[in-house]
Amino acid sequence: IDYFPMIQGLLFAEYPHWKTMRTFALHVLREEGMGKTSIEPSILHEIDCYIDHFISPNLGRPIRASDSLMFATANIVGSMMTGSRRDYNDTQFVQWVHAFYDMVKSTVKASVSRNIPGAAYLPGDITGER
Repeated sequence: IDYFPMIQGLLFAEYPHWKTMRTFALHVLREEGMGKTSIEPSILHEIDCYIDHFISPNLGRPIRASDSLMFATANIVGSMMTGSRRDYNDTQFVQWVHAFYDMVKSTVKASVSRNIPGAAYLPGDITGER
């Protein structure tokens, strides 16, 4: 017996389910502070920490923005959930962010190969199958 019906997610769901999931997602996001100024102080604090840790030491040199912004975003979301932020040098935090990034990257690759059958034949390694 299948207790869980096939869940398509917000992007691929049919109309009645899509509307219900969209309403729920927006309700939760608004309840957690989206569109309100209550989270603004923590975002401004994170910007200050980001500048101190990533920008100031590397003035005049290129930085890899994708990695550093990933840590800042994880800290903002984490502070919404737990009420505190983690230091960028915390090894457990760094490992968690990298593991989450790898999971998202592999999910995107699997989604591309599943939803675009010809993607495996395009140049490069879009699907991660090579």
